Order: sequence, then structure tokens, then C-alpha cells
Amino acid sequence: HQSTPAPAASHLLCVIGTNAGILRVRSNETKAWIAPQSPPKGLHLPQEIFDQDFQHGNHNILLAGGRQPRLWMTDLRTPESDWSWTRHASSIAHLRSVNEHQILVAGLQNSMALYDMRFFGRRPNGVSPLLDFPAYRNAAHFHTGWDVSPSLGVAAAAQDDGTVRLFSLRSGRALRRPAMDRAARTDTPVRALMFQQMPWEKTPSLFVG
Repeated sequence: HQSTPAPAASHLLCVIGTNAGILRVRSNETKAWIAPQSPPKGLHLPQEIFDQDFQHGNHNILLAGGRQPRLWMTDLRTPESDWSWTRHASSIAHLRSVNEHQILVAGLQNSMALYDMRFFGRRPNGVSPLLDFPAYRNAAHFHTGWDVSPSLGVAAAAQDDGTVRLFSLRSGRALRRPAMDRAARTDTPVRALMFQQMPWEKTPSLFVG
């Protein structure tokens, strides 16, 4: 479903989210499962993974999300069955580490939330989000456009009505951009979004496909 390049400090090339879990691809191009394929009975491990990311500033910490309403986390230096998780409101389609402590998660049932990783594991039923995004609209689509620009402090998300909306990472509110609302509109949800800063630009631009 998704491949994520490893940070430069890592010995990995990338990690790949699949229906059967997560693969790591090493710099010599050998592959191995991060979570065991046949876990002991009663042990919950990530499967059907749609997105993953490395913790900002720490290439050893991997975060992942998928069909289960759980945000998974592991330290790649620990045994492969050593995963922790916190509950999200729905299945997870996208996630991104926005700084060393915070992670943004978006999924189905119109759920997008910002979490603080320092509180993970303190409550058995999960942690409450630092911030919710009440105007985010994605009822049932996994493969939609979504990206985050920590430098701008915004997230871009494809909506069910074929539009693209920008959301503040500080307030959780949708930002008004009339010109973009008129230009980026399709009959089905937009499939690809990416923030990218060109050499001649002072700030990133948003590319829509």
C-alpha cells in the first residue's frame, strides 16, 4: 500500500506497508518482516498497513496505521514482536510525524487528530488527542490525497466532495482558500497531494493530482 523512505541515518532503504504487515528493505536490498507473520495466540501485531512514518529525528522509532483502529509504534532495535499501540477513532489511512513528539493521523469516519507520543502507553484504552479537526471529511476512502507541511503548519487533505482543504496544525480549523476551492475540485476524491519547495521558492507549494 505504501513505501516510506528511511532517513539518511538509517541502515534501511525503506519500509513497506502491506496486507500482511510491514517489510523492511535494508541497504543491501534484502527484505525482512518487521512483525512476525505467525504471532503467538493473543499477541496483537500490525497487519493491513496503509501508511507508516519514522519518528521525527529518530530513525529507530517506526509508527504505522491501517485497517485496525490502532496507531502502532515500535523501536526497530527491539524484538520484532515488541509493538505498542494506542486507539484511534477509526481505521487509519494516513499518518505523519510532524515533530519529535507529535504525530498527525487521518482515517475513515471523518477522523483526523494530532497526538502527543509522550503520553502513549500511560492509559490502557489509549490517549486523548491533543487536537481534533472537525471539518475534515473522509467517510470511507483509504487511498486519497493527503500531505503535511510542518514548516507551514498546515495539512492538506482530499475531501469526500472532491475538494482539497487546508487545516491548521495549531487550531485544527479549516483554512479559507477560495482560489484553491475553485481550482481543485473533482467528481471523486483527489488521489495525490504533495507539498514541495522548488529552488526558486521561499515556501512550499501544494501539488494536486
